[in-house]
Amino acid sequence: MKSTCSAAPRRKPARAHYYMTQAKIAPPTFLIFTNQKEPLHFSYQRFLENQLRAKFDYVGTPVRFIQRLRKREKRSGGEGGP
Repeated sequence: MKSTCSAAPRRKPARAHYYMTQAKIAPPTFLIFTNQKEPLHFSYQRFLENQLRAKFDYVGTPVRFIQRLRKREKRSGGEGGP
């Protein structure tokens, strides 16, 4: 069992989509903040578009997505102020 698990191919780190916000109204443009530089997979982008169309009645309107890499803020290492 152990050798079977170690021989299994390693998976890529999970892609996290932190949040999405609407940036423009005409046409509806959404910013998606992720942890990966690679573009969204076309099937996931189509899924998001279909979900938005169903929820907000975007019939016949182009829906655009812009992907951004979420930047982490540095945390201070000590307690208290500067």
